[in-house]
Order: sequence, then structure tokens, then C-alpha cells
Amino acid sequence: MSIKAIARELYRARQQVEQLEKQLAAAEFSQQEAIKGKLRTARAEYEQLRRMLNGRKAC
Repeated sequence: MSIKAIARELYRARQQVEQLEKQLAAAEFSQQEAIKGKLRTARAEYEQLRRMLNGRKAC
């Protein structure tokens, strides 16, 4: 995967994390656990993409 494609996916993942954080802040207590699970997954994807991009830039 090219650096440009990774950067694009990283941006998309960051937008998803921010959207879920906003949803969590506005959610009712009964919905928070489901959103927290999605947020945990989105953050893991973001961190993985960030590490990939940093690894590509180092080469």
C-alpha cells in the first residue's frame, strides 16, 4: 500500500474516531457500552494505520 493510500485511510480512521467520541459524549447511558466497543475498535485501527505510515516514512 502506498504512503498516499495509507495517509488517506488514516484520515478516514481519525474522522471515525472523532465521530464516535462525539456520539459517546451525547449518548444515553444505555447506549454508551455499544459505542465504547466501536470506539475501541476504531482507535485500534487508527493506531495500526499510524504505525504503518510511520514505518513507511522511515524507509
